[in-house]
Amino acid sequence: MLKGIKALLFLLSMTLTHAFGDQIGTHSITGGDEFAYQEDGVLHMLVGSSEQKGSEQVWVLRHYTQKGDEMQTLKKIDYFYQAQSYQNEYLSRIDGKIAIQASDIKVPETEILDTVLWRAENEWNAQWEDRYQEWIADEVNRDIFLNHEISTDCANVGFFLRWIFAREHRLPIASTMAGSGAAITNHTMRVAWRNLPTAENWHDDQRFRAVLDFVADNTFTGTLRVDSYPIKINQEALTPGSYYLRAPVTGGIGHLVFIHQFDHERSVVTSLESTLPSRVRRLSVRNINFAGPYSESLSIRRHRWAIENNGRITLRAARQHQSYSMEQFAENFTRQGRNHHLEVLYRLNFHFTDAMITSWYRGMIARSLSERVDVVFDGRQFCLENNCEPGSSNYNSWSTPVRDARIISQIDDYLDFCFDSETCMRDHNSWYANWHRVTIRQGNVNFYITVDFFYQAYQNQELSSDPRDRVSHRWGIIQDL
Repeated sequence: MLKGIKALLFLLSMTLTHAFGDQIGTHSITGGDEFAYQEDGVLHMLVGSSEQKGSEQVWVLRHYTQKGDEMQTLKKIDYFYQAQSYQNEYLSRIDGKIAIQASDIKVPETEILDTVLWRAENEWNAQWEDRYQEWIADEVNRDIFLNHEISTDCANVGFFLRWIFAREHRLPIASTMAGSGAAITNHTMRVAWRNLPTAENWHDDQRFRAVLDFVADNTFTGTLRVDSYPIKINQEALTPGSYYLRAPVTGGIGHLVFIHQFDHERSVVTSLESTLPSRVRRLSVRNINFAGPYSESLSIRRHRWAIENNGRITLRAARQHQSYSMEQFAENFTRQGRNHHLEVLYRLNFHFTDAMITSWYRGMIARSLSERVDVVFDGRQFCLENNCEPGSSNYNSWSTPVRDARIISQIDDYLDFCFDSETCMRDHNSWYANWHRVTIRQGNVNFYITVDFFYQAYQNQELSSDPRDRVSHRWGIIQDL
């Protein structure tokens, strides 16, 4: 009973840490839910986080173990579609356990001394960073992992590309491991890797592919935040290979938007993205909306440089990078009524008129509403034949609360801009309430939803995100058709 009380108090202390930022003796590497304990000579580390799966939110609980001179390994990963289910499982796992503090955790960073993946022949500097950015923009495409049958989730995209480039150019590399805070580096060698065949090309190198699998198991968006730093928002710092990162801290939902290319003619920045669960897939290419405000859980970042110091690979301190800056978090970051996305584009020297901005906003909202049409219809058909009770994986796959909130946020940004723009206001009322309509089919009946109707239905809590509801109810039409 006493041990259970200690575990509950520990969880409470972590909650207070997340809310107020005081460490009060807790174990947290990434700022999320973390708990470590010893049992029968084995170190157990639990890492919980909230992350994005497609357009929806899931809770993820990773369980790592470590014994003797071995490196930590992922024992189990569970996904939950309700916060309460996640919390219940987390509490049951730590019930009766005595927490180990971070200072007492000693986890090996290699299993075979004096044997490494590769010796660094070069050092990260501005020139190598430029070459990395050029490689990302000119040579990396959405099929890079699909072509070589490599599974990815969102964070893997950032980690894998950095590891591949470092291997190809004999640069140092280090990735912080979830739970322990120890690192996987180019000096790491596991017993399981020692006899695996190698090759000149990274994708034919079985040992290196095993390393990527190990990196994937032991990292996520929370550790990517640890391994990166917030940057100045200008053309020199915000480049291909940078991150627009939602981290699972202080209530954030983890997701990596990997910055790929800049198109000044169309005034867009494009991304390469993957999602949970990890699988072999073609990466998504999207036009990035740098929505704000930026915070501990949402920021624009770059990867910290790995350095070799006395034979050990570590990451350079964030503040020691030339591009480091906290300017994006300032209350006065946005100027002249611009929202965060437009402010970023202005600072990147993108040039556009109010007419172009109006078209961009309206196009984004139109695409989002059109995508919702398909999700609502397909979800309704699926749930007519399958169990979609709240809390089930089916319910969370087809419900749309996060999607709906994002569309409303897009409309809010558009309205804030439009009310200050004479160009936008010239035909705003016509577009908002009449011109742009999405066509909804229910049985033999078609009906039309305007942007204004959708917005008002959401504000009046008449819009449904429940995939079991009739299509008309999903769009805020209360009466039966």
